[in-house]
Amino acid sequence: MLFRRKTKQETMPPQEQVTDYAPQEAVSAEELAALGIEPDEETLPEEPVPEESAAPVQEDTGAGAEEPASAEADAAYGAPQETEVPAAAPEPAKEAPKMSFFGSLGARIRDAMGGGEDLTDDFFDEMEEIFITSDIGMDTTMDLVFSMKLIAKYDHIRKVNKMKDVIKKAIMAKIDKGDRHKMTDKTPLVILMIGINGGGKTTTIGKLGARYLREGKSVLFVAGDTFRAAAGEQLAIWADRAGIPVISHAEGADPSAVLYDGLEAAKSRGTDVVICDTAGRLQNKKNLMAELEKMNRIIDKQYPEAARETLLVLDATTGKNAISQVEQFGDVTALTGVVITKLDGTAKGGIAITIADQFDLPIKFIGVGEGIDDLREFDPAAFVGGIFDE
Repeated sequence: MLFRRKTKQETMPPQEQVTDYAPQEAVSAEELAALGIEPDEETLPEEPVPEESAAPVQEDTGAGAEEPASAEADAAYGAPQETEVPAAAPEPAKEAPKMSFFGSLGARIRDAMGGGEDLTDDFFDEMEEIFITSDIGMDTTMDLVFSMKLIAKYDHIRKVNKMKDVIKKAIMAKIDKGDRHKMTDKTPLVILMIGINGGGKTTTIGKLGARYLREGKSVLFVAGDTFRAAAGEQLAIWADRAGIPVISHAEGADPSAVLYDGLEAAKSRGTDVVICDTAGRLQNKKNLMAELEKMNRIIDKQYPEAARETLLVLDATTGKNAISQVEQFGDVTALTGVVITKLDGTAKGGIAITIADQFDLPIKFIGVGEGIDDLREFDPAAFVGGIFDE
């Protein structure tokens, strides 16, 4: 089943609920649970601090407070070509430094919280502007602000410098998809990688293959993008770096024929993980849909016992254009997750929050550099903590 983007009516909070911030108003735990937010047990709501009242007048007492290749296809395009690469010795995984991929978002939020001013609607208006200008969509922004108000009321927050945990809880409720962030641990596994040209798809394939090698799994690449010039050569470079064999045909071949040969090779060798590149021609959506449907039928017929993942690769620096890519690719194949690339400090990072919220898609990995090891499993808590340099 293809995912369905939430409608605006589903994402916008009920109009009759909280509009202005009034810390003295009571908010129940059930209201937070309806938003997917659980109050911390250790941080139970405190009693509201009573407003200072004028001291009673006293008398002065002197006291001063996502079909097989035929013989004809082989004749037309040449026999399947396989690049055998000596397996590289697995390298130990590097310790990942802390995440901080929000560009100016984190700094702006911290600045807004900098003082000890009273928490008023002015702070929430400022947060709305910060979110929208940091690639967080309008619907998601309004939801976030609404959630922040409820959490703050529940916790009786009265000062802007006490809003750190409130902001983290609101964002976590949008971005955290639990175990869905994890790739299936079942083998054999076939992974279809989809995405537009130039978004980091082939690079991500190389990094992901190297990651599985480090885990002790055998890997095979399939060069299914036969339409883009030099796509196969680019994949072969990454395969050489990682020490992974590649199944490929001549440029212009039927991608499903390449995939068929790749699956046959994987089955005969007992390969654990097959990662297949695909074309990214969104400008010809009808052909792309037919191509991906055919590739999925090949997997269903030739390798029904294999587990499946279909990952969409998105370039974080494209900002809100990534939203239209999710919509269009989501229309042609069932996505199981997203990989966000180029989160190396130049992107605003907020697009991850919008994609997770608006499409209910788990982010599986993030790319943080050009090195073969620069692909990390997505950790929602660490990602959100990066706002505050934690």
